[in-house]
Amino acid sequence: MMYINPFRTILLTAGAVAAMTLTGCASTGDLARLQSQVQQLQQQTGQNQQTADQALQKANAAQSTALTAEQTATQAQQTATDTNQRIDRMFKKSMQK
Repeated sequence: MMYINPFRTILLTAGAVAAMTLTGCASTGDLARLQSQVQQLQQQTGQNQQTADQALQKANAAQSTALTAEQTATQAQQTATDTNQRIDRMFKKSMQK
């Protein structure tokens, strides 16, 4: 999806409106069309922000899941290490007898 910088778009639109107004070329229809474009751009900006917020929520959830998985793997590794150490001690004791 292409990101549209809302501030730049609004600034360019405002500049176009100002230029037309200063030159006296802006008709009521032109101004109405520009206002409509500004409204559409504002709606798009709102939709883009909503999409970005949803993506951030999903990324945060994925990060949380990954952290939980990492903690579980670390615990499993520690349990395996402890078990191997116990087995080694038991084997050494059995060899001493």
